[in-house]
Amino acid sequence: KAYLQISLSKKDRDVLRFIITSENLTICDSAPIQAYRYKRLTFGITSSPFLLSATINEHLKKYRDIFPIAAQLLDNCMYVDDFIAGTSSVNAAFNVSLDAEKIMKDANIHLRKWISNDGTLIKLWEEKGFSTLPRQTSDCTDPELNKVLGLSWDIQQDSSTMDIKDLLKFLEQGKNTKHFVLQATGRIFDPLGLVSPSTVRLKCLFQEL
Repeated sequence: KAYLQISLSKKDRDVLRFIITSENLTICDSAPIQAYRYKRLTFGITSSPFLLSATINEHLKKYRDIFPIAAQLLDNCMYVDDFIAGTSSVNAAFNVSLDAEKIMKDANIHLRKWISNDGTLIKLWEEKGFSTLPRQTSDCTDPELNKVLGLSWDIQQDSSTMDIKDLLKFLEQGKNTKHFVLQATGRIFDPLGLVSPSTVRLKCLFQEL
């Protein structure tokens, strides 16, 4: 929903045209077709992530003097529309979250699914009415695991883990082809580069086949 908070200037709306009819028609029917234009930025456009980031950065300029710490963290720790940051204490984290909420709410972008490895901070958020993330997600069998940028995060151990069950099942096919090695490499989701030493070897193997 973050993209839909960005309004498009009138001169750019022609680029986002779409056609629609007001009736349920079959492919053989003919009826006047109406053309509409989006007034808001939509998900799926190549430039959408850049425009969202640029808009947020411009919005943050208004708060660099009012909420300097929160504005800097929002500037440096935003991944598309996910805010991931850390502080040295619970009190500091709570203050940053309050300021971040105020900053983004002014842009009609509401921060949701708050989660922390500190139970005290989570309770403070809940008392303040924050939208917190349940400690167990639908795709996690461990109640203490939550997703952060696609990686499982154990909030008790404060560690990230990678689920490679599907990868191991795929490797059981044991096909010795370049296509198979390329497919196996593509199944490794590692946005932080934690297993780069292993993926590099796979890429070297792909070149040798």
